[in-house]
Amino acid sequence: MTFTPIAFGTQSWHTPLNAALQDLQDQINDWQIINVVEFGAAGDGTTDDTTAIQAALDAAYTDSATAPQGRTVYLPAGMFRTSAPLTIPPYVTLRGPYAMRGTNIQKSIIKPMSTFSGTAVLTMVSAASGGYLTRSEGQRFVDITIDGDVLPGTTTGILATGDVHGVVMHNVSIDAVTDRGVQTVTDGSGNPFSWYLNNVQVSTATLDGFRLASATDSTLIDCRAIGCGRHGYYVSAMANSIFTDCRSEFSGQQGWNIADSWGTGTGSGGAVWNGCTTDRSERNGFLITATGSATLQFNGIVCRRDGRNANGGGGGYAGFAASSATAPVQVDGLVVYPGVDDDGTGTNSPQIGFISTGSTWVSLGSGYLHAQTTAFTDGGTNTFLQRGPGVGLATGSTTAPTRSATEPWNFAGPVTVTQGGYLASRGASTNAALEAQVTGDSVTRWNVQASGDTSWGSGSATRDITLGRSAANTLSLTTANLRIATAGRGLQVAEGANAKMGTAVLVAGAVTVATTAVTANSRIYLTSQVDGGTPGFQRVSARVAATSFTITSSNAADTSTVAWMIVEPA
Repeated sequence: MTFTPIAFGTQSWHTPLNAALQDLQDQINDWQIINVVEFGAAGDGTTDDTTAIQAALDAAYTDSATAPQGRTVYLPAGMFRTSAPLTIPPYVTLRGPYAMRGTNIQKSIIKPMSTFSGTAVLTMVSAASGGYLTRSEGQRFVDITIDGDVLPGTTTGILATGDVHGVVMHNVSIDAVTDRGVQTVTDGSGNPFSWYLNNVQVSTATLDGFRLASATDSTLIDCRAIGCGRHGYYVSAMANSIFTDCRSEFSGQQGWNIADSWGTGTGSGGAVWNGCTTDRSERNGFLITATGSATLQFNGIVCRRDGRNANGGGGGYAGFAASSATAPVQVDGLVVYPGVDDDGTGTNSPQIGFISTGSTWVSLGSGYLHAQTTAFTDGGTNTFLQRGPGVGLATGSTTAPTRSATEPWNFAGPVTVTQGGYLASRGASTNAALEAQVTGDSVTRWNVQASGDTSWGSGSATRDITLGRSAANTLSLTTANLRIATAGRGLQVAEGANAKMGTAVLVAGAVTVATTAVTANSRIYLTSQVDGGTPGFQRVSARVAATSFTITSSNAADTSTVAWMIVEPA
């Protein structure tokens, strides 16, 4: 109501005053914090508080199709026992006292009883399942701890089913649940999406720490999965999501398992991982098997001591692995570091730093890979696998690694230098450009532009040729002639031991030339380089393949210096 001042001299002035005070009370009730104790919750670690807490949660929500409202339900310090799932309505915040580590402030703990029955300790459901007049959204969890160490069966910590939107979790700890820590599940109403999780920790969940399916447009910051029995994080179809500074440690299988279909349509999308880490996963630190068209981007990833493999190492496990992934995978600033258990026991792992097998497009731009056996592995059958020149490699122990700082740039696919650019070795001209298109062992197009050549890319016969490696150490021109188009340029052949060209001096009209370059079919060309004695007509009179050939003159007094050159038929 709108406040109207009471006029001086008004009779029965208490009537408008009481109405104003009642309106003020109604407004206070709209935003006040509801303490579960007021609904009969004991928080004594023994009493079953399920009914009382659920009553407080229901009271905090005003169901309205036009103006729904939610308030904060407060769990004071204590241990609240439950025997069934607690359902958090839309717009409701479940909050405990702020508990800073190292202080004497007690936490608010929800501890299910050994008789607990249900799929999750805390649940959220879609509007259709919950019978809400509005969308199920805006649930918040702040400063809450779930202790599941006596849970029976398979029970998740926090579970959302269907279209549950805009959930926020801050300073939440979930310990020892018997299924997953945080889980999203799709149903006929849609997917949970657009979540924000900050400082959420899942410890020793029986299965996955975080199992997030189709939770698109979500943000996770400083979340941790520690000692979970299967995967630290199982992530699928989380288009347009961001993971920052999230950790996975001591996972029973993969630290991060990024899997399933991420879609190929315009509504699909990839995700970004920034500064995320793993430590001592039993299998791979990161395993990417995702399918789809959108790129998965990894920046500043650190994988430490993964591939534990029951403390035996090996097993083909890696710090970072892609396997049959069709979604493009782009990795920059990846660091892999090996080690053993904290107590010094076990085998140094991971066996492999980085591996990609059967994937469509995987690129490692930069990083430092240190593994026990192999730093970088091309597992085969990749369509495109690229490794940038800024990737350092090391193998062996951490105390005496074998490092490689000059590894080649390995890639599959085209390398194109555009007009005006160049590929040059040290000391080579920077005025030349080169383009090559490689298919198998053949270079199907090889274009070179020298300084001052303005016809680059013309496709003329002088530039568009085919080069193929038809035999070992043989360069073949299969669709063009070798043409030296500038006067003053020509063929240069090295001379020396076992060469294809050289000179020899006749003695008494004959000389044997030792060279392993001669074959039974060699064409050997002779000419007098310097006449001597009584010159005659020179010929090849004998040859021993791979050993020598003999030059004989028609005049026994011939002591000329003879130039010779060997050419092989194609």
